[in-house]
Amino acid sequence: MDHWQLAYLGMRQMPRELSEFELATFFTFSPKERALIDARRSQLYRLACAVHIGFVRMTGRTLDASKQVPKFLWAYVGAQLGITPPDMGTLSALYDRRTDTLVDHQMLAYQALGFSPMAEHQRRYVTRWLKERLAGQPSRSDMLHELKRWLYEHRVLIPHDRALKRLISQAVEVSEAALTDALVLAYGEASLDAWGALLPRPEGNQASLQQWLWAVPLRSSTHQMGELFDKIERLYKLGVQHRWPAVCNEAVVRHYARRCANRPASVSKRMVQQSRRLESACFLRYALCAATDQMSSMLRHWIRKSVNDAGRLIDAGRPDPEIKLREFAAAVKGLIADDTLTRETLCQQLDALADAATSQHRLRSRASMIREQLLLRHRLARAMLGRLVQLPFATQSAHPVIEAMEILHNLYARKANWLPNRVAVRFGRAWQPVLEGQDRKRALAAFEWGTLFALRVALRNGSVFLDHSFAFRSQATMLISGQDWQARRNHFYGHLKLPQDARAFLEPVVEHLDAGLARLRDAAVRGELRIDSAIHVDPLKAKRPEASVEALRRALFDRHPDGQLPEILLEIDSHTHFSWLLLGREPYSRSELLMVYAAVLAHGTSMSATDLARMVPELSPSAIRQMMRSYRGRAETA
Repeated sequence: MDHWQLAYLGMRQMPRELSEFELATFFTFSPKERALIDARRSQLYRLACAVHIGFVRMTGRTLDASKQVPKFLWAYVGAQLGITPPDMGTLSALYDRRTDTLVDHQMLAYQALGFSPMAEHQRRYVTRWLKERLAGQPSRSDMLHELKRWLYEHRVLIPHDRALKRLISQAVEVSEAALTDALVLAYGEASLDAWGALLPRPEGNQASLQQWLWAVPLRSSTHQMGELFDKIERLYKLGVQHRWPAVCNEAVVRHYARRCANRPASVSKRMVQQSRRLESACFLRYALCAATDQMSSMLRHWIRKSVNDAGRLIDAGRPDPEIKLREFAAAVKGLIADDTLTRETLCQQLDALADAATSQHRLRSRASMIREQLLLRHRLARAMLGRLVQLPFATQSAHPVIEAMEILHNLYARKANWLPNRVAVRFGRAWQPVLEGQDRKRALAAFEWGTLFALRVALRNGSVFLDHSFAFRSQATMLISGQDWQARRNHFYGHLKLPQDARAFLEPVVEHLDAGLARLRDAAVRGELRIDSAIHVDPLKAKRPEASVEALRRALFDRHPDGQLPEILLEIDSHTHFSWLLLGREPYSRSELLMVYAAVLAHGTSMSATDLARMVPELSPSAIRQMMRSYRGRAETA
């Protein structure tokens, strides 16, 4: 159904206003519906049945509140049925002491449209559907509208809002109980209660642990990264990173974490135990994932900033190529102007100058000089990696970053400042000469920077991930697991409205493709196109003009004769004198009048002064811009 129909779902009474389009959509009846309506003996009953059918089509529920029926609706339905509309604004007179008649009309309306009241098996299915929806969207705010839409699409009469809210509340309670049971099974009741008790307690300079964990870093800096590492370490001590149940997915974590954060920490102590356990666990998990994502993003920016800083230092110390070129040219001119030099001496000195100039181009590249500068700043990389090696980075298969992190973790644990000779991790040819060099301290610095660069790339392409992360998690977690697919494949196919047999899905596609290929073959046989390595179509020939279209075109242009833009502007202004209002006086010349309208068009349309100058050749772009500036200044002073 269309989105604009959602506003009418579940309404109890007739709206006071309906547009012509809405009347035509809801209160236009098919031949089958007309036959049911015309079967009624009284004209008033026919009108009433038609109104009931249109109301069920519009709202998905029966019309119980019949005290108000707008007159425009009576008139429209009467015109549809060929009946003079009655002079009354309600249906109460028809159904006064005739409850059976009202029920009969309501049944006729929803049965004609294929609706039926909710049966017990449908209620159980709705409850199961609500649980599935709550797993991906735990918020209740939009659930009522989605439930009404689901009932309407499945031709189930929409009950009263109280009954729907009761169903949603029951599904939410069952879902929250299942989530809490999964958390209790993973962490135990004592841990969950301890987490809930820790949130309102002060933490450092913050009023509570909840406030400190929820705070977002304002800018990217090493200080903010250090605070994020402190948050992750604090949450590690609580054990939030282990055994998180898969049933508590990202949507669930985000919803209950925000619900906990939007409430003062002191109020959470008065919550029901089940809700407090669920919200506190989801809040800590969200804080851990958010801090990990922020840290990973800041790490990528920090590595890029370190490279840029090293590049700026290199650029500041490198000679200017233009200055070197001028010095070389001046030296050559000086040798040429020296008459005392013999030919042999001149050639030798020119050769020496050329060797000196070409030797400068054989210097190391800028990238190699940046790497040298980074090796001098190895303490920055070591301090960063000292915190990073504590994080549980993982991968789907063997990856050099994971091996490098394990090696660095062992080296830092031994407080070693040199790299062993038998390290088999490779980071590319750029770092390899330093890694294989004799200076093993320098090799360790190169190994650290190579690890950071490789980690940055791996986080970006998803080959390395963290389990407690939203943005840098495993790609496998974003897919349906094989076990879940085998168990619920029928359910997924039903949601996608696709057949389970691939041939049933592909047959219409293949038929359509075969028909298109057959038309292509026939066109090639007729010579309408040529096929070699590509398909070549001859230029289309213009069709012969139709006499009626030509007559209409001539009539339009005869009424509005041809003319260039300047002439049209002059003709219009001669009748309106609008330029007089803009200038405050009569224009001095034809050019000034055209310039007024050109500036107005440049301000009010997407055309520039240059575009308008092409349309009005007697004006220059600079003159139009000057008039535009005068308008702008006049508007600012006004």
